[in-house]
Amino acid sequence: MTLDREPPDILIALLDLLHERLGPDFSEYKSTTILRRVERRMRLHGYEHVERYLERLEDDIAEVENLYHDLLIGVTRFFRDTAAFDVLAREVIPALIEDGAVSHELRLWVPACATGQEAYSIAILFAEALGSSGTGRSGVKLFATDVHCGSLAEASEGWYRGDALEGMDRERIERFFIPEAGGYRVTPELREMISFAEHNLLADPPFPRIDLISCRNLLIYIKPEGQRRILPLLHSSLVEDGFLFLGPSESLGPLESEFAIVNRRWKLYRKLRDVGLGPAVQPQAAPRISP
Repeated sequence: MTLDREPPDILIALLDLLHERLGPDFSEYKSTTILRRVERRMRLHGYEHVERYLERLEDDIAEVENLYHDLLIGVTRFFRDTAAFDVLAREVIPALIEDGAVSHELRLWVPACATGQEAYSIAILFAEALGSSGTGRSGVKLFATDVHCGSLAEASEGWYRGDALEGMDRERIERFFIPEAGGYRVTPELREMISFAEHNLLADPPFPRIDLISCRNLLIYIKPEGQRRILPLLHSSLVEDGFLFLGPSESLGPLESEFAIVNRRWKLYRKLRDVGLGPAVQPQAAPRISP
């Protein structure tokens, strides 16, 4: 079963139904990504024809929500690409702490945070660095956002199955996690470093005055025109000399000249300057924040 030969109006009908029932607009997502997830749901329920599956969606809000969940949830785990986080800890975080200790509270942003593993990984690195520097964690605030409320609820809860921590240093587990109910819960101190909030990177205004944005492995699912909207927003969110952390298969596109390369292999960049943006990408209001 494959959907790549289906007429475009079938895909449009699917996207319209998702938008009408649940709100988010998936039209900026690559069609190949959407079709793979739809095919998965069709196989799960034994559908051979997408028209029949569309009829199911029209009558079954639970299946609409399940498809929505599948479209949004990618691969996420603690310290994904360990070498990339090693570079972040070695080349970026010390510079931010040194600058922040002198001038301002450090503000970090993890868009599309899913169930929170990446956000907590970054918080752990800052907690470790701040602990060794004696600066303290009160000078760091991490905003972790997503469009999927269910994922945000899991992330905010901070509880993970034991296998989610496989490969993590035992010392880190003992310092930042508490054994609980067959799994582990993040410590209150780590949880307090992060504010989780509902936010759609393709529709909502960006967070201002950010020192580090980690937006890894989202752009690969977005059409080029959507990427051209998102990247200027990320650039405008960063303070001058702020850092941008992308996934290994992602690029800056036309904004390459606006960033210095910190690490080419792991797509770490530093903003060179503030430049004016057009009205289409200017922030209109502050995003909603919840602890």
